[in-house]
Amino acid sequence: MPQLTVDGKTYALGDKESVLNCLTRHNISIPHSCGSGICQSCVVRAVEGKPTPASQKSLKPSQRERGVFLACSCVPEEDLHIQLGDEASRTFSTTVLSLKKLSQDVMRLRLNCPSDFKYRAGQYINLHHPVAGTRCYSLASVHGLDPHLELHIKLVPQGLVSSWVHNELAVGNTITISEPLGDCHYNPDKPDAPMLLIATGCGLAPLYGIIRDALHNQHRGEISLYHSSRSKTGIYLYQDCEGLQAKHENFRYIPSVSEDEKIPDGLHAGRSSDLALQQHRALKDYQVYLCGEPEMVNTTKRKAFLAGASMSAIHSDPFVYFSPTN
Repeated sequence: MPQLTVDGKTYALGDKESVLNCLTRHNISIPHSCGSGICQSCVVRAVEGKPTPASQKSLKPSQRERGVFLACSCVPEEDLHIQLGDEASRTFSTTVLSLKKLSQDVMRLRLNCPSDFKYRAGQYINLHHPVAGTRCYSLASVHGLDPHLELHIKLVPQGLVSSWVHNELAVGNTITISEPLGDCHYNPDKPDAPMLLIATGCGLAPLYGIIRDALHNQHRGEISLYHSSRSKTGIYLYQDCEGLQAKHENFRYIPSVSEDEKIPDGLHAGRSSDLALQQHRALKDYQVYLCGEPEMVNTTKRKAFLAGASMSAIHSDPFVYFSPTN
């Protein structure tokens, strides 16, 4: 079995055991959250040995060259000597500017944007909690258009981080965030491509930023946003999206609910993914954005590909809930 060396001590890895699991099994503290390679909070660096390709797939070329990899995604095939605390992901200190309820369980958190913080609308950041660690949230703001950073945070039952934001965080508080991560953002090189955006719940957050970024950049292609929730209480930013639709001829907004027996005026019945694919059966040349529940994202990604969309043109950001510690 491969061996793992850290801080001068060597540990035997179990059969098909990840670096993260080995570390935590030996009570070695390391930042981590999702355990599936999404949040990128468990970055470490290989001093000797080669990390697996899967553990470096989503990282920047500069990080891969330095031996940085994700501990949760690495099941070593050879001995590894690693270094903890590597500054693979920069952190920033910022201040809470405002907190506002957008719906019954969604809080809009606005943060001061550090002067050297460069991002693309639709990317995500890790929010650092003093006890629970990090959680990733998508950016709904647009760099160069909004002076702040904006996150939409859903209150998760027994969730430590979401409860902290909803019930404890206050204007003026100082918190720590990571550098922007992820590749789910607007592509300005394709201004005429039709865009299909599908969201459930708080998956609206990154898509709202992407849409405003596209419109701000004078995108000429058709932009269609489908957003659904189980009930009408989960449909938020309704007036804002309606306002964008009234202002821009190439933007369509289709909000829907999937479980309410009585459908309120202005809303449609059904799931956003079903409605979108019913009305857009041929997706060749489309840029497709999928954000929300993992099951919806994974299923719709396959269906969009079968409808003609190129895999390179399908951008996804599945939400992962880590109850009871979100």
